[in-house]
Amino acid sequence: VGFWQFMRPTGREFGLQMSQGVDERRDIIRSTEAAAHYLKWLHKRLGSWYLAIAAYNGGPGRVSGAIRRGGSHDFWELARRRVLPPETRQYVPKFLAATMIGKNPEKYGFKIEPAGNLGAVFPAIEKVFVRPGDPLSTVARSRGVHFSEIQNLNPHLVAARAPAGSRPYPVWVPARRVEEEPALTPSISLIHRAVAAPVRSWRKS
Repeated sequence: VGFWQFMRPTGREFGLQMSQGVDERRDIIRSTEAAAHYLKWLHKRLGSWYLAIAAYNGGPGRVSGAIRRGGSHDFWELARRRVLPPETRQYVPKFLAATMIGKNPEKYGFKIEPAGNLGAVFPAIEKVFVRPGDPLSTVARSRGVHFSEIQNLNPHLVAARAPAGSRPYPVWVPARRVEEEPALTPSISLIHRAVAAPVRSWRKS
């Protein structure tokens, strides 16, 4: 589930909360942080970023088995010997290709336009604490924005409310401009401003 395609057990192992009303695998920020920790753990276990990327796709157990069968810790050798599944053999080159294109898109025929010309894909946001069980509609009214805007920033809150529990839950909201005065209800308290610049958009020229 989610941008990083976490299985439920792996997501939980790397700190993502999942319950009836929340699935943080759908939170682009929390899931990205978890994915980075997972990749770092895989690299420490397997000793190679190529193998870590392969294990992210196919699972560490499957890659460890391929290493035993193939008698090598070289991803390219394991791929050549076809001891890894076809999807995993293709996943690593695709990952590397995307990285190369991202570093120099113009070289590969992609034209980058400022997000402002096309509409911000990911706006500047900040985080507020919300009481357990508080609906996102309350957050929207307190913030002075439309409910759908808060909902779109928090797709992991599948019940459209903060999860039940004993602690306040952090919810993403649009960042305030410096000149704006906070107008939060007592149920919500601002923590910090998340540094999230708009994402640039790519278009094939």
